[in-house]
Amino acid sequence: MKYFPFFMDVSKMQCLIIGGGEVACHKLKAMLAYEMALTVIGTAICEEIKELVIEHKEKVTLKEQPFLITDLLEADVVFAATSDQFLNHLVAEECKRLHLFVNVVDEQEECNFIMPAIIHTEELQIAISSEGKSPAAVSYLKQEIRLSIPKGFDRLVRQLGECREYVMKMVPQQKRRKRIFDWLLVLGLQNGCSISNELIKEVVAQMQEKE
Repeated sequence: MKYFPFFMDVSKMQCLIIGGGEVACHKLKAMLAYEMALTVIGTAICEEIKELVIEHKEKVTLKEQPFLITDLLEADVVFAATSDQFLNHLVAEECKRLHLFVNVVDEQEECNFIMPAIIHTEELQIAISSEGKSPAAVSYLKQEIRLSIPKGFDRLVRQLGECREYVMKMVPQQKRRKRIFDWLLVLGLQNGCSISNELIKEVVAQMQEKE
């Protein structure tokens, strides 16, 4: 099976995490980075999850009770993270019947999506996956990529984003805009991951003159 990687807006989605142990806690920590409404349901909730719920009470709901099929009715994304493999299997089957996204921890064949390793910075999100073949290889690459990101790169990405509207307005030709953004990136990296408004205008003007 080949997985298609895509980034989607989850800000209006409901995420349900079934389970209350270490695995469920790990999934909760991962999903807290996103603007989703989160619900954790289980009968044996670990202390760390309870602490996270208190810390993030505005976005996390805790239900200390047995899971019921009706709990799926308001969910869009489901993590089956209990120690009961049969329950996880039933959850996965029901989610697929309801056309929900479901991930069963350590049971890839039960999932219709898998979680990549993710590198978060202020302006970047990088996802890495071996499609379940080698978590060790993914962990190695995650560390290598994190170390390779230049200091101040988030600032440069932000500045490149802020100048997009100006460049789009001044340069209608798509190919020429691409060259301008490529040069701004290179010059920004040479300048300690920073580009000034003056440099942006200068690059745009020079590219216009060359045509």
